[in-house]
Amino acid sequence: MKKNLVKIIAVLVVGFASILAYQQLVKKDGEVGEKVIHVQIIDKSVEPEKVILNESFNTDALTLEEFLTELSNNGKIKLETATSAYGKMITGLGSENLLFGDGTDNKWWSYSSLDNQSCAEFGYCDGMSILNIEDGNHFIFTLEKY
Repeated sequence: MKKNLVKIIAVLVVGFASILAYQQLVKKDGEVGEKVIHVQIIDKSVEPEKVILNESFNTDALTLEEFLTELSNNGKIKLETATSAYGKMITGLGSENLLFGDGTDNKWWSYSSLDNQSCAEFGYCDGMSILNIEDGNHFIFTLEKY
């Protein structure tokens, strides 16, 4: 009887440990699975402003960086990033042509989302490397001249 009880407890401990290990592998409670993300790229550095891209994409990426990299690798967008003290930042983005916003000519890329939980909660979006994306999110990428 005691041997069976020890076996059952051992199985439960191994099962619990497996669940904890899986949760650690899934980044910061990111939404796993297929998602539809809407992307809008706007160039506000020109008059009149120009919509470069306005399209929805399917993905199973967890973070905004993974999603943008996936789109770039699949030829859906052109993307250039740089690593700074604050993490990765977008220095070039576009659909057919790469538009640079790396500080030259006082142009910068920014992004926002009104329906991403983290962006809405804090009033700004985290760095693209740690920003988890959720099904139905709509991200607006804006090139502006200051």
